[in-house]
Amino acid sequence: MVLCTITTTMNAQNKAIDPQNLDTTLDPGENFYQFANGGWLEKHPIPSDKSRYGSFDVLADSAKEQVKVLIRETANQKKQTRKHCQKNRRFLWQRHGYGGAQ
Repeated sequence: MVLCTITTTMNAQNKAIDPQNLDTTLDPGENFYQFANGGWLEKHPIPSDKSRYGSFDVLADSAKEQVKVLIRETANQKKQTRKHCQKNRRFLWQRHGYGGAQ
């Protein structure tokens, strides 16, 4: 009963326990792991090239994509700002492990 009270009093700002990550079709007494993580596991399947995939992996993947967009955007800047953009692009490229400066 306590868990039911917690999930009904959640608001949008407090995501410590996100009810969407729960699998409420299960009895928590039978399989608590699946109950507590079922929604997350369904929405975030483990990619075939990884042995695990958690919230920090999602965050890291998102950050990598954002850095790639920044690199592409700076590559498309006007010629007068190209030198400054190349410095930023080199830094981002090297810092985030995308190989050599390109």
